[in-house]
Amino acid sequence: MRPPSDSFVLKLCWIFFIIVGIVENKTMSGPSQYVIKSLEKCESTEGHKLMLDKYRITKFNRTVYTYNGNMTLIEELTNEGTEINFSFEVWGNGGWKKNFFNKRFKNTCSVLEQYSPKYVEAIKKQTNITGCPLPVGTYEFKDLVINLDMAVSMPYGLYRTTVEFFKDSEIFFCMRLILDVLPVK
Repeated sequence: MRPPSDSFVLKLCWIFFIIVGIVENKTMSGPSQYVIKSLEKCESTEGHKLMLDKYRITKFNRTVYTYNGNMTLIEELTNEGTEINFSFEVWGNGGWKKNFFNKRFKNTCSVLEQYSPKYVEAIKKQTNITGCPLPVGTYEFKDLVINLDMAVSMPYGLYRTTVEFFKDSEIFFCMRLILDVLPVK
């Protein structure tokens, strides 16, 4: 019996990897929705120029949560000279696994508008802000739907995400949220 050809072995390996990928990644595929289940303050809020106050997240139905509360800006938030940092931890085996995904972007407003345009539009509508720069002031949110429309695909699962804004390399804002990535039904 002669040995199988290299192309046959390559095809067999390709089929094997496809089958393993389908079995192992079944929770990573398909359309998804992003639901913020809770907001938490970061360990330190010292020096923050943007603050959330009197906030509450309410479950509207099985997949929709709403936000009520105040946002206070004590310094204008511009696009230039700002950065936004995302640090994702994934829930697994009874605890949070750190460093699942970390990414830092320049130009905070542009990044938010690019990766979550519907959410940004909802915020603009409730605050009567047209865009960056965000002026100093206190803004009240009532029944703001906080399901994100992120333009980035993520595996289904539960994440603890720390979001930090920086302006001129100094911390401007920090919050932590619990994000549930669910299949669209």
